[in-house]
Amino acid sequence: MPVEIEVPKKFQKVLDENPELARYVRKLRRGSLRDSLSGLFNSNQFRPFLKREFGMAKRYNSTLSLILLDIDSFKSYNDKYGHIEGDKVIRVIGRIIRGTIRETDYIFRYGYGEEFAIILPRTESNGAEKVAEKLRKAVARHRFKDPITISGGIATYSGEAKMDYSHLLRLADKQLYRAKQEGKNRVRTAQ
Repeated sequence: MPVEIEVPKKFQKVLDENPELARYVRKLRRGSLRDSLSGLFNSNQFRPFLKREFGMAKRYNSTLSLILLDIDSFKSYNDKYGHIEGDKVIRVIGRIIRGTIRETDYIFRYGYGEEFAIILPRTESNGAEKVAEKLRKAVARHRFKDPITISGGIATYSGEAKMDYSHLLRLADKQLYRAKQEGKNRVRTAQ
């Protein structure tokens, strides 16, 4: 469920009196939650959503995993084939991710480049690793104009009292950086 954009009360009466306008506003609100290129939730939705899901995991003593993915050498691909082809890569990878994760997981285009974030509620570290590896292999198998690979960083919250959602994000980012440094096309998990 996306983080909803509140309609100020002074406008709600107008919307209540005009159903056609209300439908149009709902459509605009839904559109503002999505990245126009990939169709995934956009970067603006990511942090509030992570914070909310982290709070739920903490409250119900559950696990929460975060996967950060980055398309390897994407700038070179864009420089060689142009932004239209680069955009196709982002759309295809978004479809691969959507086709791989559960309905209860959430995908975001993270930033405005070649990064993706996946929030996996009630998922332990080994489950997140399996998902990330499945995604990495699926992307590597896909036939793009040149081979494309992804790298991933994973972090999991499993009841650590002092951890907060921003720490979880930093851990996943650190592991993504480690995967890139170790040669790309791999997934690394925070221990």
